[in-house]
Amino acid sequence: MDPAGNLHKAIVRAAVLSLALAVSHRAAAADLVVMSSGGASVAQRNLAESSPAAPKVAFVVAMPAGLQAKLSAGEKADVIVAPEQALDALDRAGKLVPGTRVAVARVGVGLAVQRGAPKPDISTVAALRAALLSAPSIVHPDPAQAGSVAGKAIAKLLVELGIAETLKPKLRYRQAIAGGVEMVAKGEAAVGMFNISEILPSEGVALVGPLPREVQSYITFAASVVAGSPSADAARLYIASLTAPGARRHWEAAGLEPAGSAK
Repeated sequence: MDPAGNLHKAIVRAAVLSLALAVSHRAAAADLVVMSSGGASVAQRNLAESSPAAPKVAFVVAMPAGLQAKLSAGEKADVIVAPEQALDALDRAGKLVPGTRVAVARVGVGLAVQRGAPKPDISTVAALRAALLSAPSIVHPDPAQAGSVAGKAIAKLLVELGIAETLKPKLRYRQAIAGGVEMVAKGEAAVGMFNISEILPSEGVALVGPLPREVQSYITFAASVVAGSPSADAARLYIASLTAPGARRHWEAAGLEPAGSAK
């Protein structure tokens, strides 16, 4: 073989190897900044902690509207995980890398009571209606707050059940991660209605159960690479890890249904 050809191939192989090592080193050393809404954050933290070889992840947790505001203000991040509605708005604003969005999990609304308190029957729509009518006080996310997907869904449910006006005097509005679940834990509200994934992490409350399937409302969380990310390749790998088989148990333990498991 031509010595010059051999030399050329050797140079190409060395260049490819060098590039591969550089990419591998960059991914291994990357500090990914992941913005996540509260409902999807616990599973991600647990997944990151169970993968010591993965890049170190710094989480920024806020309500969807807060995440949108941060990105709109120019705050830097590599990945965002939030309800699809929030990503739609960010897509339109050019804040996400096209073609990188992936649905990762969905979560339904559940009922919570203070740990140790009697759990009402909510196994049917009629039982749920009766439980809400008999509850002395109820807290749920504010439907008027921007980005409050669960709050809007719960408010709509109460209207559909025909009890919205009756319940008004005993309703309190508070987002789960802004003290809503804590109100139930302290006995300041007898019943809380939040995303199940926001109920389970609190030691002071107990999950009564999900709303009946006929009136259940799901939020689908999706992940996307943020435009301008300096670690876009590592960000893509992180998103892929959220739907890998090993991630399933973390989503389920946090009260969410992994992507692809919805019935």
